[in-house]
Amino acid sequence: MKDAPGWGFTSGERSAILLICAAALIGIGYRLYQQSAIPESAPITAQDSAAIAAISKALELQSKSPERTTGGDSSTEAVLDPSHPISGNPGLIDLNSATQAQLETLPGVGPVLARRILETRAHLGGYQHLEQLLEVPGIAKVRLERIRPLVICRSSDSLSNLYSE
Repeated sequence: MKDAPGWGFTSGERSAILLICAAALIGIGYRLYQQSAIPESAPITAQDSAAIAAISKALELQSKSPERTTGGDSSTEAVLDPSHPISGNPGLIDLNSATQAQLETLPGVGPVLARRILETRAHLGGYQHLEQLLEVPGIAKVRLERIRPLVICRSSDSLSNLYSE
């Protein structure tokens, strides 16, 4: 008994080839379905890139010296300043221009502590470095370390230090 024409394959071989082709088509179809179900990622803007760069810089500085002190040199804070031409990083609060409402957004800072920060700023004539926050009643080293990545001390000295490097 002769098989029907099938390019010289036996009936079992044809069944195996059909099974392999069907499995391949199902696999391709499933892969296409998966790709269409994945939402396209949002494009990264220049502002996002600047924020990522500032966060990376802050983490790098923090990892280099865990008990970082500025000691009057606030050029690091100037680099992270949102109005500074290099950074463009939104979200950091400048202690020398912040309002009470802005200070209240910091972790552990309520209306009373924000008012004390403003009073100390007026008494000092502005903050020269972040460690001066320790002079504010109610701010200890632990609280300072919690808010350190969120605040800067911008002064004309810090900008001149940055450009002279």
